[in-house]
Amino acid sequence: MLDSILKFIWHISPSLTAVVLGAYAAQRFFVRHGNAGAFVDALVRELEGLRADSLEYWNAEPSGVEGRMTMLEQKMKGAIKSISSDAVHFCGKYRKGMKPEVERLMSNLSDSATGGNFESKNRKADSSRYIMIVNSINEVRSCLLKTKL
Repeated sequence: MLDSILKFIWHISPSLTAVVLGAYAAQRFFVRHGNAGAFVDALVRELEGLRADSLEYWNAEPSGVEGRMTMLEQKMKGAIKSISSDAVHFCGKYRKGMKPEVERLMSNLSDSATGGNFESKNRKADSSRYIMIVNSINEVRSCLLKTKL
C-alpha cells in the first residue's frame, strides 16, 4: 500500500510542481501590473494638483497676494521635484526603457512651469504660460497612462 502511494506521488510531483510555480508566476505578474497601475494613478493625481496650482499662479496678478504667490511657487517647485523623482523611480522599477523619455518630458514640464518670469517680483499674469504647462502635463500623463494599457 505504501509502495503504491509513493509511486503515485512520484508520478504526479512534476505536475504539481509545475502548477504551483505557474500559479506563483501568474500571481506575481498580475500583482506587479496592479502595483504599476496604482503608481501611475498616484502620479496622475499629483500632475492634476500641479495643473491646478499652475492655473492659479500664472493667471493671478501678484499684487496684493505676494504671500500666496510665494507659497504657490514653492508648492509648484516641490511638486515638480516630487513627480520627477517618482516618475524616474517608476521607470527604474517597472519600465526601464521609458526612463530617457520620461526624464525629457519632466525636464520640459519643469521648464514650462518655472520658466519665464517665475519667482520674479515684476511678474504679470501670463495665461499663455499656463497652456504650455497643460500641454507638458498632458504629454507626461499620456506617457504614463500608456504603461497601464
